[in-house]
Amino acid sequence: MLKNILSIDFETIPNKNVYHIGAVFKDKIFERKNITNIKTVLRDLSQFSKDADYILGHNIINHDLPVAKDILPEANFLTL
Repeated sequence: MLKNILSIDFETIPNKNVYHIGAVFKDKIFERKNITNIKTVLRDLSQFSKDADYILGHNIINHDLPVAKDILPEANFLTL
């Protein structure tokens, strides 16, 4: 059985501005709405997910991860 799975989802508007991020890791929930400082939120998400071994999400390869990489390339969840 897989353990330490981080599940994420980013919601963006067409210009790629992220306005909502949700994530689940083990029994913890991360959620930020009406985002005004995306770098701070991605740093918080990176800290939240620091013990994850795997990442899961809908369309994360073509959408969520490239958006995160453009904004905060050092985020640790980008290496999962």
